[in-house]
Amino acid sequence: MDTGIAPDYESFDMANAAAGADFVRHVAGFASFEFPDRLEAGPTPAEVVSGIVDEVRARKKPKRVPGPRKTGPGTEKRDPKKRSAADFEARSDEVAEARGELREARAKRDADRELKEATDRGMTVDELRADKQREFEAADKAIRQGYATPDQIKLAYDVEQAQFFAKRTAEESTRNAIGAFEWKGGEVTSGCYRAPFQKKGFKSSLHHHYKRFAASCGRAYRRNLLAGDRKDGCWRHSKKVFALDRIYAFFCAVCFDMWRIDIDRDFESYDEFRAWIDHVVREHDLPCAPHIVCWIPDDRRPGQVLHPHLYFILPEGSAVWPHSEKSQHDKLKAVIVKTQEAFGGDKGGNCHPFSGKNPLSWLVESRIVERGPDAGSPGMVRGGRRHVRSEQAAPGPRRRRDGSCRPGRRVRRLVSMRPRGQLRHGEGDS
Repeated sequence: MDTGIAPDYESFDMANAAAGADFVRHVAGFASFEFPDRLEAGPTPAEVVSGIVDEVRARKKPKRVPGPRKTGPGTEKRDPKKRSAADFEARSDEVAEARGELREARAKRDADRELKEATDRGMTVDELRADKQREFEAADKAIRQGYATPDQIKLAYDVEQAQFFAKRTAEESTRNAIGAFEWKGGEVTSGCYRAPFQKKGFKSSLHHHYKRFAASCGRAYRRNLLAGDRKDGCWRHSKKVFALDRIYAFFCAVCFDMWRIDIDRDFESYDEFRAWIDHVVREHDLPCAPHIVCWIPDDRRPGQVLHPHLYFILPEGSAVWPHSEKSQHDKLKAVIVKTQEAFGGDKGGNCHPFSGKNPLSWLVESRIVERGPDAGSPGMVRGGRRHVRSEQAAPGPRRRRDGSCRPGRRVRRLVSMRPRGQLRHGEGDS
């Protein structure tokens, strides 16, 4: 405040000046500009800024990034390139069982906590829930009228968050109270009708190829679990159980270990469809047939195969990772293009061959074509006979000096495959 009295700096002695300088010097972030030649006057502006930055960094808590569990089944450090199909199936069952036990333990822990809280208050569980409902209504009323306490604001926020997640889970849910998939009847997609039915269980338990597909899809906590009821209607799910019941799904969320070929034609029966697949495999001398085939059936045209999708799975240890060499990505693209040309698939499907009809959905009819012991290398087709190699005799993928996998002979042959009878330049009779 300006008092109108000018200070008399000439009447101040050195003791008074030192006392004033001491006061200014001990205030953090300030320096005495009256005595710039004195070293003890205070820190420099650069030192003040540096001190503030260091203090902010020290007080700032590290951001918690959600990630996989650090302990438990499936967390051991293993090289995925050395894993076989049998190892994958065994570990998949073990991890699924462990996660089920964790869910049951979490539900029991929540129930025990609620029961203990009700006992401490001297009431039953139902009375405790009713009392909490009244507390929330009182907090909501206080917030609307503008006199809520911090505890009431926090209570309302927690309840609204829980209601939001419960509503989202209810909207995603595809199962009834007993855990079975229930279809009330109607049009599944354009031109395909299905009568009402109910199915219990999951398709992923029927074959390890289905487990490979489920593992290739994303995870809810990684925010890459995409599924939906239309090609252009997939959204991010919070529960993988519900996502795998949808008609369409995205896969290869972490590494590229399979791809899809879209066939834009119909077949009168599955036998005709299977005969056509065997003919294409023999005609082009392919290493293997599709591992999984699926289509959306129409109850008005029973038995017909309508616009099927073919899924090819690479052998265990031969997946292409984002950090793999560019040559591996180029060869995988070439393999996808060649298989699409061999089966006459939709060329537009090559734009994104890592999404398609979900073979794990009960609304989609699916079949296992290649039933080899090792996914991706089940056997060879020679003259109509299928010779299946044993898993012990199957050679592993070749390694480069840096430890990455080389595409095997079958992949290299698939890249350069050509229809049988087609001659290269210079071959044949002159």
